[in-house]
Amino acid sequence: SKTKSGDYIAEILTEKGKLLSSLAWKLDPNATLKGTTDVIEDSTSITANLELGGDVKALADFVAETTYRQLPQDAVIATKKAVLDFFGVALAGAGEDTSKIITAYVKEMGGNSEAGVIGAGFRTSPPLAALANGTTGHALDYDDCFSGFPIHPSVAILPAVLALAERARASGKKVIEAYAVGFEIACKVGS
Repeated sequence: SKTKSGDYIAEILTEKGKLLSSLAWKLDPNATLKGTTDVIEDSTSITANLELGGDVKALADFVAETTYRQLPQDAVIATKKAVLDFFGVALAGAGEDTSKIITAYVKEMGGNSEAGVIGAGFRTSPPLAALANGTTGHALDYDDCFSGFPIHPSVAILPAVLALAERARASGKKVIEAYAVGFEIACKVGS
């Protein structure tokens, strides 16, 4: 039987030992990822012809109209590495005091069981899961950064993308698409 597209996230959250192989396979059955990325030195630009100088409509159109098929292969590969890296640092950061405090708060708040909290073994509503997972992903400050502007893009983008993807049972390609577009916009706006 075919795995539901959102199941890979729940699988990762509960089976830490199978993290890398499970995620790489679910995102792309032919993936052969090795290692992770510490610094994304150069964003493979998918907005090369987009001028952000006040043209909000162009920005909105770019976000709404960009599809997975339009992404350069280098951007897809970089995205997969960034997702793997995020899960690695989030799992490592799950035991930190900051993560424990936010996770306890999120658990106390309850919420609909729609999105997993990394390293915590429970599910909650997407906004609360994104809060906890963003905190956990940055707890050790080992998350990725963009050399063109001092930001940590994955920890700001992926928690929301993953939480909403779980709710919508989005495919791995949709997760890659959303992250790549979010990363591109964050770096273009920030630089």
